[in-house]
Amino acid sequence: MLQLGEYVKVSAYVYQKEALWIKRTADDKRVREQIDLTSLIDQGLISLAMLEGENESNLHLYFSRLIRDEGESRTGAIAVERDWAIGIDDRKARRVIAETSAETELVYTVELLKHWTETDRVSAKELQSALRSIRYDASYLPRKANPLHAWWVESGGPL
Repeated sequence: MLQLGEYVKVSAYVYQKEALWIKRTADDKRVREQIDLTSLIDQGLISLAMLEGENESNLHLYFSRLIRDEGESRTGAIAVERDWAIGIDDRKARRVIAETSAETELVYTVELLKHWTETDRVSAKELQSALRSIRYDASYLPRKANPLHAWWVESGGPL
């Protein structure tokens, strides 16, 4: 079973530049809705991590050349250098990080969802609602090769 630490860390870059909005359906139109994670930070449920030191900066530059996604490059550098697990789904980023550091635990989004359902005893109805929101509002769909794709489907996750 997935073991999570007491706190969740988010790259300050991802918080400031990427985790800004979701898509919602309103009046039969897809509209962007701004999201604000400030309350989660204020509650101590999420804290921000910035690149620190020469090793993290150099690793970030290395990942940036290979992955070509700033958020994943920064997050990967922080996770590898601090020996943290990283929530990441992008195939290329997972491959590059795994090749760089076999010790770094790579966690799929679906693993985090499954962990949530198991630790918080989430009802089937609540889980299906969350999976629909994740699929349509966040435009997330696990690939068929994902080890928990069957769990997603069996739990009512839309395809």
